[in-house]
Amino acid sequence: MEVTEVHFRDKAVAQVSVGYDWASSENYAIITMAEADGSTKSYRINGLTEYAIYEDFSCGVFDQCKLIRGFESVYLSLDPYSEIGLIEDKDNFFFRGKSIEHVSARC
Repeated sequence: MEVTEVHFRDKAVAQVSVGYDWASSENYAIITMAEADGSTKSYRINGLTEYAIYEDFSCGVFDQCKLIRGFESVYLSLDPYSEIGLIEDKDNFFFRGKSIEHVSARC
């Protein structure tokens, strides 16, 4: 399943975690989004190179987001300055990495 902006828009952030994967020698971020019915889905940004969280979380639900894919790169902003397909200095709550995928439950 390809991850798109729809997977983040009009949902609340339930959890964000950043870690290091020893097997791939890369940083990653896992972003868990909550649906209106309380169910959650998680997404992993592999090869995380940069992130910035400037957010007061008072809005609860993110009604705008921006997901830009490039050659071996991905950029996700959950609070973009605008939703046009450009990376902007005024974007907030963003992650930059190599790829993004849906995370299935792991044991």
